[in-house]
Amino acid sequence: MRVITDTGGLRIDLEWTTGSSIAQSKIDVDLDLQLTKGTTVVSESLSYSGFEQVALSDLYADADYQLKIIVASAAKGSTYTVFVNGVSSGEIRQYESKTHTSDEGVTLEVLKITKLGTKYTLQQL
Repeated sequence: MRVITDTGGLRIDLEWTTGSSIAQSKIDVDLDLQLTKGTTVVSESLSYSGFEQVALSDLYADADYQLKIIVASAAKGSTYTVFVNGVSSGEIRQYESKTHTSDEGVTLEVLKITKLGTKYTLQQL
């Protein structure tokens, strides 16, 4: 488990590649991010520079949250990277894995994030 201590919350970015250019990778694969607390969706991805981003605000309740990747389309396999960034501290934790064409339509559970005050404990699933 990894920990980020931050007074401003977390910004979570998702980037991926199929081995082609950024533009072609976005055509080949469409991934979305979702942050949930139990069955409630807390934050859904916003595109930035062609990729995806969610936030876990410091104002959110202390609880367990799950970061999920929705494989909306997958004409090719991809390597994705999740960057968990402390908004105020600048601390970054990075997680990498792969998607396959058979993952299309699947929701992947990637991280469990336990928020306790300004401490965020990250557990890869």
